[in-house]
Amino acid sequence: MNGLPDADALQAVWVLRTKDCFSCQSLDFLIRRAQQKSSGRLPVTVIHVGWEADSLVPRSLLHHARIAAEVVHLSPKSYQGYWAGREPPHLYLVHNGRVVWDLEEAAPNRSDSAFLLAVSERLGEVNPDE
Repeated sequence: MNGLPDADALQAVWVLRTKDCFSCQSLDFLIRRAQQKSSGRLPVTVIHVGWEADSLVPRSLLHHARIAAEVVHLSPKSYQGYWAGREPPHLYLVHNGRVVWDLEEAAPNRSDSAFLLAVSERLGEVNPDE
């Protein structure tokens, strides 16, 4: 296991820490927009790097942002075992357990349109800007 979900379908994976839920740099708007534009065809898995006792924090963020997502918890130690050297938050597109698109690599300036275009292309949509 590489720490990523093994689903066959394309999905967004948002890796965040508890403290990222309070940041104005949160990716919630972008993820919600991608889910809306894909008509619900983009499942989201949130990997919460933190303690189980803090699990309500990311769940509250998702509820408030109206994002349907599965939440998986990893302790900080487990996270370092999977992604040593990469500090959250991260946003990936994953297919068959493999990262096929990485926001940090593809759009280091956090281009929202780059993510929406990547989702649209991989889901076979013609015009992601409609």
